[in-house]
Amino acid sequence: MLGNPLTLRLSPEKHLQYEDEAARRGKPLGTYLRERLEAGDAVHDELAAIRRELFGLHRAIDDLVNEGLRTVEKRSGDTTPLMLEILLLLRAVAGMDKLTMVKGELRRLGYMPWNKEEDQSA
Repeated sequence: MLGNPLTLRLSPEKHLQYEDEAARRGKPLGTYLRERLEAGDAVHDELAAIRRELFGLHRAIDDLVNEGLRTVEKRSGDTTPLMLEILLLLRAVAGMDKLTMVKGELRRLGYMPWNKEEDQSA
């Protein structure tokens, strides 16, 4: 059940653009705009979930660095295989389609995402 209607002011250009998009979809303007807002909410919720996952992964990685990697170094003297395994597992779980979004979130948080070309030149 829908609530009370609301009035929304748009620039003439945006009004025409949204009317055209709504007409191409065979929907009234109000329905089209409501669906766009609801779709935006879904994207916002998904980004929030990704942020929560990223913070959880960050904590888990910190735990590995603080505890687990010391054990690996004592055993093998090299943490690279473990880090590569973690990277590959995380990418397999998240899928490559989310990599761009995650890299953007890393930049927003002030971290530089890993770049294969930069790593190979070092």
